[in-house]
Amino acid sequence: MSIKIAVVGCNRKCWERILNILDERMFPCDEVVALASRKSMGRELSYGDKT
Repeated sequence: MSIKIAVVGCNRKCWERILNILDERMFPCDEVVALASRKSMGRELSYGDKT
């Protein structure tokens, strides 16, 4: 089964916390998507071995 996660309206600090929790718990997701403002568009965050 493929699991995709999308989080709407988070700032960078919130996103980093969410990604750390997913990584700590080894949550088996295939894709994590950040839906944020234009100000944040194009920025990348790392999750596990992915960017």
